[in-house]
Amino acid sequence: MRIVEVADLPWAHNPYKCAFADDFKATAPADIDFDDSREYFASFAAALPPEQVQTCRYHAANWHVAAEAAIRVWHDNAPDVDTEVERLLAAGESEDTVEAMCSFYWEPIFVSGARLGNGQHRVCAMKLAGVPRCLIED
Repeated sequence: MRIVEVADLPWAHNPYKCAFADDFKATAPADIDFDDSREYFASFAAALPPEQVQTCRYHAANWHVAAEAAIRVWHDNAPDVDTEVERLLAAGESEDTVEAMCSFYWEPIFVSGARLGNGQHRVCAMKLAGVPRCLIED
């Protein structure tokens, strides 16, 4: 694992389970190539009104808290994930946020070449929320 700047991660290229996937496909040019699809999705997602973004389940978590909690567990090697889950719940964080924190360990985000190999929705959510950094698989 390593810490990266969220802004440096690539945008989604195929938001297939996204609440807005149909809108994206309907507005994107039919012959769009891979690089252009990421750029197009970045502008498409950034143009969505915040209240609309919040209707997507991937945006329900507090990604600032989730990302920093995951980094804390990895960086400090303590507390472990289960202890951090208990701490977050005791602090009043939502189940969505707790699940988001755990996702960094259950399904690590990784970059494969110029694309996200896993984590398109989570990276989108973090980018739109302005999260500065997160963990990815090394």
